[in-house]
Amino acid sequence: MLLGKVSFLLLVLCSVLWAHQVKGEELPCTDKQKKDILETCHEVLARGSTVIPHKDSPCCRNVRELPHNGIRCIIKLLTVQEREDYMMAKIQILEYLCSM
Repeated sequence: MLLGKVSFLLLVLCSVLWAHQVKGEELPCTDKQKKDILETCHEVLARGSTVIPHKDSPCCRNVRELPHNGIRCIIKLLTVQEREDYMMAKIQILEYLCSM
């Protein structure tokens, strides 16, 4: 019986210690990167825009500097207002447009 209680306490202790080591999800992109993308790609992303970025443009250079899945990360950082101001579909395909 004592062995069962000790085992149970050890299990609880290990689970508590293990849980405290888990960190929150850190995004691989920053607010500065988001701001840079929105500023340099403004003409491309603005609602109603038909502009396609040139692969050597500042917009595409900033897109290519993002880490893997960077555009998805940028989308996670967008505010409600930014989601209304910019075309989400264009943001989502920026990586493709800039790799052509």
